[in-house]
Parts: sequence; structure tokens; C-alpha cells
Amino acid sequence: MKTFLKRLFRVSVILGFLVSLLAFVARYASGGIAIWISFFSLIFLPVIGANLLLLVIACLIKTKKWIMLPLIALSLQVGNLSAVWQFPASKVPEPKGIPLTVITYNASHFYWDRQYTLHDAANYLETLRPDILCMQEAPGTDCYNADSIRHTFRYLPYQVNSFRTDHLPLTIYSRYPIRKVKTAYYLNSMNLTMVADIRIDNQDIRVISNHLQTTSVNQYRGIITAPDKPLKYRLKAIKDLLSALKKNFGLRARQAQFVRNEIEQSPYPVLVCGDFNDTPASFAYHHIKGNLTDGFRECGKGYQYTFRQLKKLWRIDYILHSKDFEGTTCYSPDLPYSDHNPVVWKGRFRL
Repeated sequence: MKTFLKRLFRVSVILGFLVSLLAFVARYASGGIAIWISFFSLIFLPVIGANLLLLVIACLIKTKKWIMLPLIALSLQVGNLSAVWQFPASKVPEPKGIPLTVITYNASHFYWDRQYTLHDAANYLETLRPDILCMQEAPGTDCYNADSIRHTFRYLPYQVNSFRTDHLPLTIYSRYPIRKVKTAYYLNSMNLTMVADIRIDNQDIRVISNHLQTTSVNQYRGIITAPDKPLKYRLKAIKDLLSALKKNFGLRARQAQFVRNEIEQSPYPVLVCGDFNDTPASFAYHHIKGNLTDGFRECGKGYQYTFRQLKKLWRIDYILHSKDFEGTTCYSPDLPYSDHNPVVWKGRFRL
């Protein structure tokens, strides 16, 4: 029995290291057969937990030669961990520039868990005094009256909406004039990106709001977890989900390449936000981020998740910015109005 446990421990250590390595390499997987590696970007937090447990066991049983692999595995995940957990930063002087509050929110149309949540959500958002509010799966006329939506967000006088009904709705609200807008409706997808130039004190900035390809997890989760469903249906749902995940990783990679091109071609300071439907370990996140600053890494604290399902393990909504902005706080309040939490970034625009 003792020999079996030793072998099991050693195999676990090797597997823990290999899975951590794959979760690290996932940021480079953009297509072809390598796209399968992208799956490991979804589980980097459990991978960290497993390797930490293996490290503790190795220390307790005093097997020095087996300590190194869990240590290396954990070191590979330091960057990913810092994208979801930040220690409170020491207080720094308030940066100079124009105060700016930016919010991104996948609203699930503000119809969530069979509840109409528009007015409660809008009242809460108003208390945050946003200057720019980017909504994915924005509320539309399928759930609400158009005049009611406009009145609810009257505190933000400028507004642009996507118009195609074969794609999920996206809206940008602003306290400042919106001067120029273009929308990219992705092929073979219901998702889209909106690019808006906003004039703040005689200076344009470019806001790129994104809703990238869905994971399809919600589509199959109910069948997979339903105890009353026959096993063969649940196994088929798992197979279909894996196939959909693989396809959607590829679609998101191509969409991320489009967003990166928009960032590089922008003549103005850039704010990039939205629901990327991918974790900080993914190709989509790293490719879009490039040399931009992640608002949470810059000025967040504690643990941040934005997807309220699946045990609150996923941070998939982001606010990124160019060096023309400096953040003071970034957080994601847990709210019952959608299956996502909003992301709130407060800082300054340095003219």
C-alpha cells in the first residue's frame, strides 16, 4: 500500500507539472492542432490549487527531489494568478488629469433568472457616476420599451447601438460626445466589436467594446448536470460541448486578431473593454492586451471573477488601456442582475 501511494504521488506530481505547462503555453495557441491546448487555459486556477497541495505534501513527507516540479509548476502560473488576485497596493498620490469612470457589463439583456432587472441595475450603475458605459447583450425591445431604456439611462446623454438583429446587441453610453462609430459583425458568429471615438475636452479617445465568441458552456451545462437525464444524453452533451469549445476557441482567436489590429491602427489613446469569454491564461486575452495595461492588475485588490456561474472561477470581462490613462481603482461588484458582474475602472485621462 505504501509503495502504491508513493507511485500515485509521483505520477500526480508529474501530471500536475505537465498540465501547468500546458496552461502556460495556452496563451500561444491560436489555431490548428494547437487549439486543443487552449482548453487548459480554462482550468489554471484548479491547476494552481492542485500543485500547491502537491507541494505541501512533498514538504510534509520530506521528499526534496519531488519538491521542485510543483514549485516550477506554480511559478509558471504566477502571471495568470496575478490577473485574478492582487494584494492591496500602497496608497499613491492621485494622478493628474481628467477624472474618468468606465464600466463594462455583459447585461444578459437585464433579464436574468426570469427577472426583469433593468431598472434596479441602472439605478445602481447611476450611483457609480460612469462617464462611459459599455454593455454587451444590452437590453433591447424584446424585453423593454425603447423609450423606457432611453429614460433609464438618461444620465448618459450620448448613445450608440448595434443595429443588426442577427447579432447580440451592444451599446455604448457616454457622458461625452460620441463622434465616430464603426461596428464589426463577426462572420459565423452572433458576436461583435464596436469602435467609438469619444471627444473629452477637445481630445479624442478610442473605445473598443467587445463581445467575443461565447464558450457555449451555458448551452450544455443544464443537460450535463441534470440528474434526471439519461447518462447517454449527458455524455453526448459533454462531447458536443468539447466540440463547441474547440470551434469557439478558434473563432475567438480570429476575433482577437481583429481587435489587436484596431488597437495598433488607432491614432488616439485607447480603452479596450468587454466580455472576452476567455480567461487571463488564453490567447485572446494576451493577444488583445499586448502592451496595454490591465486595469485590475494595475489597481485592483483581492480576488476578481466576473462570471457568476461555474463556482465563480472565471474572470472573462476586462478593461484595458493605453499609457494615456492611469487607474486608481478597479473592481467587479457581485450583483444579481446578470450572469456576469460589471467591471468598474476609475482613474484619470492624462491630456
